[in-house]
Amino acid sequence: MTPPFLTSRRARSVAACLAGAMSGVAPRAQTLDVMVERPTEVGYVALHQAARDAATDQLALIIASHPDDRYVMPAAYLRFAQAWNVAALLLTRGEGGQNSLGSTIGDELGWQRTLEAEAGAAMLDVRVWYLNRQDAGYCRTAREALELWGRDDTVVQLARLLRVIRPDVVLTTHGPDETHGHDLALLEVLPDALALAAEPEAGAAELAGLAPIQIARALRAPSATELPQSREILPVEQVDRVRGDTYRRLAYRALKRHRSQEPIRPMDELFEPVVPLYPMRRSDVDDPESWTLAGVPDAFDRLAASRAAASTKLRRRLQDLVTLVGDGPQMIDEALELREELAVLAAEVGPALRRRLERRIAALERVLIHAIAVRVRASVADRGVSADRPFPVLVRVQHAGGPRLRNLRLRAMGGAELRLEDPDSDLLQNVPETPFDVRGTYAPPDAAADRQAWLAGVFRADTFEPPLRLECRLDVVDPETQTRRAELSLPVVLPVDARPAAEIEVTPRALLLERETEAQSIAVRVTRHIRAPLSGLLEILGPPGFEVGGSPVPVHMTAVDFEDFRFDLRVPPGLKPGVYNLHLRLDSLRSIVPLHKIDVRVPANTAVGLIPGVDDAARMVLRGLVGDQLEILEEEQLALGQLDLFDTIVVDIRALRERADNGVWRAARAAFPRLLEFVRLGGRLVVFYHKDTEFNAAAAGFEGWPYPLRLGKGRVTREDAPVEMLDPEHRLLTYPNVIRAEDWDGWVQERGLYFPEDYADAYQEVLAMGDPGDEKMRGALLYATYGQGEYIYCALSLYRQLKSLHPGACRIFANLVSR
Repeated sequence: MTPPFLTSRRARSVAACLAGAMSGVAPRAQTLDVMVERPTEVGYVALHQAARDAATDQLALIIASHPDDRYVMPAAYLRFAQAWNVAALLLTRGEGGQNSLGSTIGDELGWQRTLEAEAGAAMLDVRVWYLNRQDAGYCRTAREALELWGRDDTVVQLARLLRVIRPDVVLTTHGPDETHGHDLALLEVLPDALALAAEPEAGAAELAGLAPIQIARALRAPSATELPQSREILPVEQVDRVRGDTYRRLAYRALKRHRSQEPIRPMDELFEPVVPLYPMRRSDVDDPESWTLAGVPDAFDRLAASRAAASTKLRRRLQDLVTLVGDGPQMIDEALELREELAVLAAEVGPALRRRLERRIAALERVLIHAIAVRVRASVADRGVSADRPFPVLVRVQHAGGPRLRNLRLRAMGGAELRLEDPDSDLLQNVPETPFDVRGTYAPPDAAADRQAWLAGVFRADTFEPPLRLECRLDVVDPETQTRRAELSLPVVLPVDARPAAEIEVTPRALLLERETEAQSIAVRVTRHIRAPLSGLLEILGPPGFEVGGSPVPVHMTAVDFEDFRFDLRVPPGLKPGVYNLHLRLDSLRSIVPLHKIDVRVPANTAVGLIPGVDDAARMVLRGLVGDQLEILEEEQLALGQLDLFDTIVVDIRALRERADNGVWRAARAAFPRLLEFVRLGGRLVVFYHKDTEFNAAAAGFEGWPYPLRLGKGRVTREDAPVEMLDPEHRLLTYPNVIRAEDWDGWVQERGLYFPEDYADAYQEVLAMGDPGDEKMRGALLYATYGQGEYIYCALSLYRQLKSLHPGACRIFANLVSR
């Protein structure tokens, strides 16, 4: 199915940029770990929860816009306090945000946030579904978001998943007071999707073959005016007796799995101690029953009256199962009997009731797994394996004893193959109580050879399943009759990532040549992920007229994990602006590095110091603009270095954001008196956008400006919003490159963000821009002289454009750093 955003306004501008500049951004080394770390519960806590799960079969679906939204709050409460089955449906994968862990954006960031969402959901035992709407950054209105997503298609796809998931209750923590267009769009389309999902004659092809569903409860967060009327309030500050902590804190721990969003705000700032809810559909407001989650019928409420007596007894036994948690043998016997009785009942009822009873049967299977304490773990003998060729795997099986386990079966999932060394071993037929190992060879799916397409398919499905996994099945048999009483199924995720046997990583990942440069150096790192030797001929091939010094070079790696190679590239004199591809080859490995010849220049011998954030776009472009005249300023240089060696110092985006991995942000904040003195004595300081909490003196604790400057939350979200150059002759727009109207074409995601909202008259306003219908903001680019030097604050979203070496963005950036 074609994603709806491919025909949207925003996608058209993305496509224009891709066609002009992304022909290709070099594929970077991608060692994305597709094994989700699943900190799921085990032991007594898991056994207790499974026993409670057997007594319920209601399913709540919590819908949110982004992976790091507050859906974890009601999820924790309903899952643990009420023992409901809980699913989460995320509209986007969060790929339009920023990344605190590194420079990846777009799909790679969306994949990372998917893994974070899965890890957090695993802590809450919640299954996550994805609607796969595009996250192209902040939207002001629902209209803007739905123009991007396609309103009709979003309604249909929501209705489709409602029919697939079949929840009893739908709720969202988003409400009418939200300011993000994604959240407002969700609130707009969800009532329509609920109605479409219930419509028997719905004509959409996507709904064909899926039974209609009438969802009894649909709740959302109330507005400030509706809050006093809320009748359903989830008390998430209550303490869970088994886990010994509040549901709010359990939810917060799950949210903290989103490491790409660090630092996570304190819990009390993010989460209220209660979750109020309000009817989503206007027709439900006058219906008292629709205001509450209480009284949602379960399977036994829906059974025919003729089964009332038997079902009442069975329900009571299921409710009492939790009282046997301390008595392992009796609990196992009772769980086996209950499972058999529910299986008989499920075979006699219709599909809707059968689905509910199967949830209870699955819970009883978990009771048996935890009561018997079956553990199946996989490991790989090699310190590194490849996802594109077979590798040895070891599976360890152990359990605490009790019932007889027989007939262990292992099989690979997702199109892979598992070949056991001894498929006829007696250990597989008669599982001993002592731990034992099963050895075999795992052959990844054929699709893994085309790794990028394979990963894209994995991360575009409705749900995420680790692609490298096994299924273990075991029979629980009666010790006297030797008949099978139950079959247990345990998923086993292989502890390997999706890397290939070897990788080529190029620095810089895309080459920029300014108008007067005809040579560039390229560093190539070859990384070996397997124990086997890696041999071949590494060569770089360019278009006719290009010369590559040092190519080809022999590679033979046996005792090292990586090796670096340097090449000197010379381009033909008078090369016209455009994009030229360099082809790298090493045996079967292939990579393309785009070389962008851009009509841009920087004065000779311009020395630039860069205070880095986590993104590498500014570093990559500055290497092309000033070459060896670029120096990365780390903690020691910021505190003690000789700053007057530089013409310009750049504070990269979010470089002042608190980070756990290093202290550059702290050193940069502390160094601002030195940086401002650098300006006063004749230097130029360029500060890219930051959040108000990272830059404003009252919140961040330092003064990052020569004259008062306070940031707000203003932004221009339309990347095609008109840009007015207030003074076309301003030095930032004319030297050394004349900025033209076409330099603003083909931008992606947004124009700018975190605009200054209050600043001194000493600042010159250079640009004005605004979203349609909004008053134009004039603080996207501010310039001031201070002493003998210059200070610039730039709120433009340049870094997203620089990642694809957008020519206009490169010219603007060159002007910012050119004294």
